[in-house]
Amino acid sequence: MSPLARWSSCVPSVTLYPRNQNLIHRLPIPSKRAISACTTSGQSNASHSPEMKPPFKWVTVWAPTPQPTEEADMPSYPFRGVAFHNTTIRQTLRVTASGDFIRIRLSNLFGSETLHISRAVIAVARPHNSVAPGGSPSILQETAQQVLFDGEQPTSVPGGSYVVSDSLKFPIKAGQVLSITIFLQKGHHSQQITSHPGSRTDSWLCHGDQSMISELSGPDLQSSTHWYFLSGVEMCLGTAHHGTLVLLGDSITDGRCSTDNANNRWPDLLFDRMQQHPFAQNISIINQAVGGGRVLRDGKGPSLLSRLDRDAIAQPSRRYILVFHGVNDIGTADSDPACCQEVTKALKKAYSQIVSRCHAHGLHVLGATIGPMGGNEPYGTCELRERARQDVNDWIRTSGVFDAVVDFDYVLRSTQDNSRLKEEYDSGDHLHPNVAAFKAMAAAFPLDIFEQFDLAETSG
Repeated sequence: MSPLARWSSCVPSVTLYPRNQNLIHRLPIPSKRAISACTTSGQSNASHSPEMKPPFKWVTVWAPTPQPTEEADMPSYPFRGVAFHNTTIRQTLRVTASGDFIRIRLSNLFGSETLHISRAVIAVARPHNSVAPGGSPSILQETAQQVLFDGEQPTSVPGGSYVVSDSLKFPIKAGQVLSITIFLQKGHHSQQITSHPGSRTDSWLCHGDQSMISELSGPDLQSSTHWYFLSGVEMCLGTAHHGTLVLLGDSITDGRCSTDNANNRWPDLLFDRMQQHPFAQNISIINQAVGGGRVLRDGKGPSLLSRLDRDAIAQPSRRYILVFHGVNDIGTADSDPACCQEVTKALKKAYSQIVSRCHAHGLHVLGATIGPMGGNEPYGTCELRERARQDVNDWIRTSGVFDAVVDFDYVLRSTQDNSRLKEEYDSGDHLHPNVAAFKAMAAAFPLDIFEQFDLAETSG
């Protein structure tokens, strides 16, 4: 028995399929210019850069999915009109790798007008009112550094694009909370704002330039559970880093029914486990989920088929892709036999296309079965939709299209009724798992799979 088959037989909720070695392409070694960019951090830090031995690579260590901002998610008064006029926005995030050099990405992907950033500052977040640093309006002021773009501030981001900052020497540990503060003196003269509405983390807004202030204040200070204009944090790492795991999903992966500012979505809990694993601790993880998103058609944000290149394949040092997506396609299908058969067939084709596109870039692709939705209004009220879900899940498990399968349906479903969530895992709407379920999902994820992929590459 091969090592891959033997390993797979020991894990009932996971199937690992042999990989066509002809589809594996090794990523190019960074150019001298790229290495130089990693080992310097702008004019202010270049003289303090330690000696580094190549090769180095830029690695995405945090990224939300950029989305168009719907009316309900727009900033509230007094930050409307000219959006964020004379406004400081402080936002926090948790990085998933340790390193000394970082850079940030700011996005105006869905904007129609140029976004003018007057100042950007990074710092380590400080706990606020004895609360954990996630979602805090406070920073450790001694860690604050201004972020430069091509050696200067301010910077402009044309509509439909994003910018990458210069690198900064900024030592930070995996799991540490980073604060990014931006100041928009002129505001954004557009109601088409790029954001991520499902941050599950407080961001803070106030008037005036308070980007370097340790704690934001003012009579108009307010919080919002959205990330605005942030699209990623990258870190310059050496060959000991094994690559980035990109999670593609919907609201379940985006963390609906998790606790705000607690970082207890199932991807967060998976990251915590990975940090205790000798191989997986050197893999960063990014959550590219869209609440309400679908595989086949646009919904709340672009479809997975249309955003795959941008949100997964284009991520620096991406190596592993997990696809846990499809419940919204099935749940919104018309409740008649022809439509349910059509969406079942279309999802299978879409998954095959996703895997083929990722394989062309040498990526390992994991598929996750779709969780139960029985009893949910309106998704789980139609037996035809449940048959479609079961059919798609059987195909995910048995087709061999994915390099590995993580059976989240098996983890979450009731033993009395496979169409429903376990009672102790149900958030109450019979569709979204609760935090107890997130813990079970993270615990069921087989961390040895990454080392097995590595073994398959080196031995093949």
